[in-house]
Amino acid sequence: VGRTTKHAKTLNPTWAPPEVFSFVVQAGEEAALVLEIYDADSFSADDLLGASRLCVEEREEKDGAPEMMALPVLDPSTGQRREGCTVTIAVGVQSREDFFAELQILAWQYERMNPTWGKNFLFTDPNGGLCAYSNFDASAFAMDIDDVLSEQERAYEGHTVLDWSVVNSLSSSDADAFQYGPELSGNRFFGWSPSPGPLSFVRRRLWRKVVRRSPESPAGRDGSDMVDDDGESGRTSGDSGHDD
Repeated sequence: VGRTTKHAKTLNPTWAPPEVFSFVVQAGEEAALVLEIYDADSFSADDLLGASRLCVEEREEKDGAPEMMALPVLDPSTGQRREGCTVTIAVGVQSREDFFAELQILAWQYERMNPTWGKNFLFTDPNGGLCAYSNFDASAFAMDIDDVLSEQERAYEGHTVLDWSVVNSLSSSDADAFQYGPELSGNRFFGWSPSPGPLSFVRRRLWRKVVRRSPESPAGRDGSDMVDDDGESGRTSGDSGHDD
């Protein structure tokens, strides 16, 4: 499904804001969510420390926020539970109809190397340098993420299912979910790399917020290309892992 960003020099990593991964389970399908915990190494393969398993078909559809749960961590060599080790996640299961009733809002966060990564933008950058965030198509920029929402998104009446969280993409971003590029002007959908180079002066990462429609809400993107017929959507939110 995906991989979280790395946390260095800690045995108690916590992702704040949480990182979210969604996947589809067909009705009646036997499926399990497997969580693997690794010790990240710079010059050799990452070491598998343990794993947890959750049977998805045993989860019930529930209204409201995903359910928080602490899962035991199993030793990869013995299959036995590692004493004092747990991983805490939030898991939600939705029907196809509920999934279509939600709107996913996407926004980009930007940072400039000037002289370190941060919000020290140039006046020649978009919006006169006031460009810490943009909407997904990079047509509106602002210093606050909520200021780049469209009129339709602002008018959306409903409750927040999932507040702003980083969208992690292993194939197109680095361990912190950033993509790197030479500048913010020009075509903003090409030239981004998952690793910095000598001409990487800006970087960006994608954020997502999910709200639920009310009957009076305007029509919006329903994610219909993400769910198959008779399918259910599962969402996991990584919170913390414990290794005492």
